[in-house]
Amino acid sequence: MMQELVQAIEDTVAEKINELHTALPGTIKTYNAKTGTIDVQPSGVYTAANGEIYDYPLLTDVPIVVTGSAKISIAAPIKSGDSCLLIFAEQSLETWLSESDDDNELRFDLTNAIAIPGLTKVPVTAQNEANKQNAIVVTGDFIVKGNVIVEGNIRSQGV
Repeated sequence: MMQELVQAIEDTVAEKINELHTALPGTIKTYNAKTGTIDVQPSGVYTAANGEIYDYPLLTDVPIVVTGSAKISIAAPIKSGDSCLLIFAEQSLETWLSESDDDNELRFDLTNAIAIPGLTKVPVTAQNEANKQNAIVVTGDFIVKGNVIVEGNIRSQGV
């Protein structure tokens, strides 16, 4: 009798843990310039309560992390096929997005995904160079909107 109770508790806990999402890698499918959100395919599979294995569904309208604030930011292009890290908010994002109260019970749910673009499988050349030079390295075009203040020298390494 006691062993059956323990097994029932373990099964219930395991079922609930399978519904809890913390972080997953994903592949960006599309970027919506109007909303600043992405559609992203989480990597891997999940096991349902009945034991069946499924691919994760495509997540739509996922907000992205941009370094900075509303007035000052650093942004990089987001393209289809880029990787990202998906994290899942403890509370419903609808509360934050709509600035209203929400009693949504979907804690750490797939619908509460936030994407951090730039997850890589292997080190990229720019990261290796940044480590070597102990400096921020930019590859590709560099556009500045606003003032540039330099304390120190500007030098060219040639092309």
